[in-house]
Amino acid sequence: KKKIHKMVHSAFNNDWKTARHIHYHLLPLMEMNFLESNPIPVKTALSLMGHIEDNFRLPLVKMSPAAKEKLARLLKQLELIS
Repeated sequence: KKKIHKMVHSAFNNDWKTARHIHYHLLPLMEMNFLESNPIPVKTALSLMGHIEDNFRLPLVKMSPAAKEKLARLLKQLELIS
């Protein structure tokens, strides 16, 4: 949340170097949102971060274990989870 805010604030202030740096830092997370059908990756990430429970109503199903592990590794790399 703070990184997105800083990226947008930097862009509004014409600090394109900072905005671009943050954008490319977060780009792998944005790409990860397309590993499986929307909104499964987003909800799984929020669950891993402790914001929501890992429950899905049909027709949604939980993220595959391999994709969930890949997402968790990326969230750790981005320091969004420990």
